[in-house]
Amino acid sequence: MATIKVNADAIVAELGQVADEYKAAILTAAAAIHSRSADDVNHNAAEVREHLEEMGRRLDGLRNGLSQAKGSSEFDRGNFTEAVDLIDSRIDTFWDCLESVLASNHRGGFEQFADRVGPLGRAVFGAIETVTGRVMPAEMLLYFENVFAEAVQKMSELDWSAKEPPA
Repeated sequence: MATIKVNADAIVAELGQVADEYKAAILTAAAAIHSRSADDVNHNAAEVREHLEEMGRRLDGLRNGLSQAKGSSEFDRGNFTEAVDLIDSRIDTFWDCLESVLASNHRGGFEQFADRVGPLGRAVFGAIETVTGRVMPAEMLLYFENVFAEAVQKMSELDWSAKEPPA
């Protein structure tokens, strides 16, 4: 086990930014799924992609910055790298599933996409647990699923029959 000493607070803060980007991606994905026009779908999908790419950039920064990180907290570098790699793979799965839903005229695959929301969020929380050594509260484990469910609910309550204003 290769342990390193790091500033855990700085790493947790950066992972918090990753979580914030993910929340923004979830909200924008809900908007993309409910978008009526192809332009809106494409715009929202591009926004989701930007949020996911920012997550990836932040994760790369964490990976690359570990060797320069100085601090008093000690954790296993291998476990942290595995946790970050898991987030990366789940980002790819999340995006692939969203693309599949958006490509379907009837938004087929929505349930499979919804099933991908939680595992990615739990991977982010898992990385935080690796750094802090503390287990996240149980209510946090469903946080991202709840964000997505609330966004989808709000979108479904909107009046989608209204005509869009002229350009």
